[in-house]
Amino acid sequence: MPAGRYEDTVSLTSETLPNLPPPFAVVPRLKAMFAAKGLDTVDMVALSGAHNIGRSHCSSFSDRLPPSNTSDMDPMLTAKLKDNCTSLTGADNTVEQDYKTLDQLDSQYYMNVINHKVLFACSIAGGGAGLSEEEATVTAASKKRDQKNQSF
Repeated sequence: MPAGRYEDTVSLTSETLPNLPPPFAVVPRLKAMFAAKGLDTVDMVALSGAHNIGRSHCSSFSDRLPPSNTSDMDPMLTAKLKDNCTSLTGADNTVEQDYKTLDQLDSQYYMNVINHKVLFACSIAGGGAGLSEEEATVTAASKKRDQKNQSF
């Protein structure tokens, strides 16, 4: 946030990281973390849509890039990210979180989730061949959001 946070006069790193879900979190942990804040699965899915704006350090998702053989990330995105994350100096490069609609708050992120074109494992936790409960929720939230946007 360019101008900083407005809801408080103090922001401590020591209080931030323990309250943010890690990029490798699995669905039960994500649900528990959001529930602890009084939020449900729909809230979790809606807030995850904020991942379509901003950049991420490659170290946050490097475990999903080759030579990992456990990643279900789209192979073309994986290759692009591997190129963009490779640094001759050892720098922790950054990449756009939503490669398709840069810096636009829209529903593209949810389509990226379904197509396995997202950086973080927690975004697609529970994926698989068919739609998981989370992907179905994402799809429903995306459609509902698009319907609301069309009514304006």
